[in-house]
Amino acid sequence: MTSHVKVGKYIQLVTSFVGGFIVGFVRGWMLALVVLACIPPSILSFATVSRLRARISGKRQESYGDAGNIVEQTIGAIRTVGGSNDFEISKNLDT
Repeated sequence: MTSHVKVGKYIQLVTSFVGGFIVGFVRGWMLALVVLACIPPSILSFATVSRLRARISGKRQESYGDAGNIVEQTIGAIRTVGGSNDFEISKNLDT
């Protein structure tokens, strides 16, 4: 998406949010106050979960990188042994 599309979408969403609260306060102010009181805890919990997920994702990517290095070294060692013993192991690994 280009930036002007993102800006337009952002303006649309903010306007809908603010307009929804205005309509909510006009039509049922007590319920709108309760909903307004629930927004800060929700934002805090979403931010906490987002940070935790990002941290876990980073650790997972690091583990995948380590595992990939181990696999590359293992396959390289298998090919070396196979090549020195005149086996067709490297041919079978490529398929």
